[in-house]
Amino acid sequence: MSKVRQYDFNNGAETATNPTAGTPTDASDLVTLTYLQTNYTSVTTVGAAVADIAALKDVSAADRADKQNRFVETSRMQFMFESSSAVAGDDYFVVAPTAGTGRWLNLTYRLQEFGADGLFLLLKNDSALSSDRTLTLNVNDASRTIEMNGDLTVGAAGATVSNVNNGDVTLATIGGTPNANAASLSAQALTLQPASASFGGVVTTAAQSFAGAKTLVNALNGTSADNATAGTGITLATPTTMNVRATSGSLVSVGGITAPTGIMWFVLHNVTGVTVGILNEDGASTAGNRILTGTATTVTMAINASLLFNYDLTTARWRIVGGSGGGGGGLTSSAVIRWTADSDAPLLTVEFNNEVYVYTDTADQSLYCTVKVPQGYTAGGQIFMYVNHYHQAASATQLLSAQATLIPIGTAFDNTTNQRTTTNTAQTGATKVICRSSLDLTDSSGQINAVAIAAGDLIRVRLYRGTDTSTSDLSMIPSSTEVKFG
Repeated sequence: MSKVRQYDFNNGAETATNPTAGTPTDASDLVTLTYLQTNYTSVTTVGAAVADIAALKDVSAADRADKQNRFVETSRMQFMFESSSAVAGDDYFVVAPTAGTGRWLNLTYRLQEFGADGLFLLLKNDSALSSDRTLTLNVNDASRTIEMNGDLTVGAAGATVSNVNNGDVTLATIGGTPNANAASLSAQALTLQPASASFGGVVTTAAQSFAGAKTLVNALNGTSADNATAGTGITLATPTTMNVRATSGSLVSVGGITAPTGIMWFVLHNVTGVTVGILNEDGASTAGNRILTGTATTVTMAINASLLFNYDLTTARWRIVGGSGGGGGGLTSSAVIRWTADSDAPLLTVEFNNEVYVYTDTADQSLYCTVKVPQGYTAGGQIFMYVNHYHQAASATQLLSAQATLIPIGTAFDNTTNQRTTTNTAQTGATKVICRSSLDLTDSSGQINAVAIAAGDLIRVRLYRGTDTSTSDLSMIPSSTEVKFG
């Protein structure tokens, strides 16, 4: 049988002390206000909501208390007042009151963890909270990765980080479409694009055009290829390497080189074992393949000589711009040198089946010629004339010197204003041994009497016997004369 407990609520019982309550131990235990105030002093209070940040700043000291919370309606953010804080205010994360001390601290924008299912990051928003400002990151325990749900729009320009483009970025094969970014990104595949005349980019093994001045700090390395073409007036194929080696001993002359699509430089080496003629403006060759030798005539490449060629797009011609004729280097010509014997000339005779001019000892004898500076001449290059000679003495020095007179175009041919005497020295040679005199027609700066030589100028040369120790005749071989420009 159940028991019934009765209470008398009609008659009160009065005591001399207030009721007390101990520390609660059961979920239904009651506590007093004094107990709460003593043990829970940090309980927050909630103030009335305010319209905006300006209104939050204007809350008076009397209306705010430590740990008080207030909601800002326009920005939908929750703030708590920290009376001891003096952090610099930014009117967003920290709001300083208009008057008094303390700071309102933004409680809304912080990273919150929701267990193993994910993380919720609420991003800064100056107005109402919208979905594109919310980023949810799912934690994948199995792979220990964080995955993004939805798209994240960043910045005023609207750049989007999409969950469609996810995973690792991979590097694709170099593309073929130059662009301003030098690369393309599609579905996490990064494709580098080649450089062009309009855009920067990567260097590939295909043909490319580059814009802008380039400075090479180290040596430019290239490759070489042999060309075994034989014949007379042949046309060489367009070079595919920096060096081309002519190898056929049956090669007589080159009339042209197949034109490239742009400016090109290459070096031709004569390793044929025979001399090879480079024809000037060869009429039998296609116009765009022809060569300007710079001498208006054929240039003879000696064995093991090398010539530097450049293709000029303006004139659609190959130009010889430098090289060696088997000697010291430079652009050479021997076909245009014609010696003139005036009244004071040495005797012209035949020795050993060749014409020679014989300079007698102590006689005042001279030969004359005119040298035309070729169109391919590079200003500043020194010009030399080489002449070969021998004498009959057993052992003594022999010397041929020259006087060079500069005759620029538009100047009288008999002008003698700008002259120079060569500085070469006497050569020692036994009987009939060939000696070579190197006559410096200009100084090392390519000048005569401090006047610079230019392409197209004429140089009159007087060749005479200088002071030497030989007492026999000195024989000069006119057909062996050679001039080197630069």
